Amino acid sequence: MYYGLTAKIKTKDGKLETVFNGTGMSELLVINTLDKLNPMYGGALLDIKVWQQSDDFLFSEPTRKEGKWIHKNDDYNDWWVCSECGYGEEGEIGMNDVTPFCPHCGADMKEIEG
Repeated sequence: MYYGLTAKIKTKDGKLETVFNGTGMSELLVINTLDKLNPMYGGALLDIKVWQQSDDFLFSEPTRKEGKWIHKNDDYNDWWVCSECGYGEEGEIGMNDVTPFCPHCGADMKEIEG
């Protein structure tokens, strides 16, 4: 059985923002993703939805995007940016925040560049 997962947080202006949206995930991957996301957002995850999909889901849908974390730096800071959607360009992804999946677009981050 495969699952879908959507997780949202409440932004400073009170709106809900999707921080992860993935499909075709195993139960273990759903659990591991939540374990990674929760500390990233200080336990502030809201509106978490998990749904079941059929066993043949992966054969009927496109495969998950694959990306990599790209290292950026200036004279004072180091940060990482998702190669697929550009998430992290504002400097919010430090080395301790790098996860196996982009929390914005859900890309499977196979490597870290730099």
